[in-house]
Amino acid sequence: TSKQLTVDVQKPQTDQVGGTGSFALFVNGVEQKAISPGPKLYSIRVYVTEDKGISSASADLSSYNLGTKQGTCGSSGNTGKFTCEFSGLLMDLRDKVEFTVNIEDTSGNKLENYRLFKTFSTDSDAPSIANIRFENSVGDYVGRESNTLIVDFSDTGVGVDNSSIRANLR
Repeated sequence: TSKQLTVDVQKPQTDQVGGTGSFALFVNGVEQKAISPGPKLYSIRVYVTEDKGISSASADLSSYNLGTKQGTCGSSGNTGKFTCEFSGLLMDLRDKVEFTVNIEDTSGNKLENYRLFKTFSTDSDAPSIANIRFENSVGDYVGRESNTLIVDFSDTGVGVDNSSIRANLR
């Protein structure tokens, strides 16, 4: 009787060669296309191609004073595609994000000290008020009841964080 064995000798690969485009930054689950100044709590998702499975992933974030962080990896739903996420990263980023990853598959093959980098545009301009108006369910006037103040914001950068909008209506 003979038995055919399959040997996995392929190490995990990031989805794009050369580091660019193989990861994304997230804040509160929203992918960031640009970076605004100041510290924020980020997540980094690294996109990996692997034929068997991922057993471990780590990212060296020492240049951001975070040391080495362990990631959580799972299938992205596409055959051979995995996402490794590094969460809870308090960082004050500039236009270029750069770090190295170590990823090991379930067969022991390793992608070691692989440099990932991406340059982002920066957003240092605050949003501006484009329009202020009242809407009233009773008519076209401001009265004692049923008034809704609507403020339209304009932003040419990363957008407006709705959770940070405050109004002083004295």
